[in-house]
Amino acid sequence: MLEWSQVREWNDFLWYWYSNIVMLVPMTFLFFYKLLHPINWDHLHKDKKELKPDFGDKFLTIISSYSLFYYVVDCIVKIATGSYTTGCDFSMFLHHIVSLIVLPTVIFANYWPWFWLGPGAMHTYLIAFPDAKWLNYIYLLIIFLFQFGLYQKPFTNLKEYSRMKWGIVTIELACVVIWWFDCTNHLVGIN
Repeated sequence: MLEWSQVREWNDFLWYWYSNIVMLVPMTFLFFYKLLHPINWDHLHKDKKELKPDFGDKFLTIISSYSLFYYVVDCIVKIATGSYTTGCDFSMFLHHIVSLIVLPTVIFANYWPWFWLGPGAMHTYLIAFPDAKWLNYIYLLIIFLFQFGLYQKPFTNLKEYSRMKWGIVTIELACVVIWWFDCTNHLVGIN
């Protein structure tokens, strides 16, 4: 019989390697590609008020969908084992609950602008280099840039991007709690 501690270790192990092998390089490349190649406003559908996805956007939706699975399993394990009572465990639990609520809007958006892609790309670095605490400050800066981007046209007027205005604030609050308790970025299943 598989025990909850083993489920957590395997879930963390798979998330670590998935983040490093599948997500890190493509997300970083697409972040810089989109940053250096600004949006073509001709891609805006005048009648539907939405942006057309390109290959990169579809690819990002596919590879980022796994994060929802990871967060669901992690939250179930934390509830089943009661491992959400310490400051850091509760902070991560809160971060994952908020992410489960907010991430579907991000993952299934038609178009991923550079600022939309930034936090996910940086998150892969936090997982890959858990001892580099200075990366947390870059992550927070990128999250604030994400928030700033949501208030720029045309994104501020588009439904899924406008919905994220409250979502990013909840993620920022969860990150502040994580840093308040000086939590580590280490995953349990990784030695």
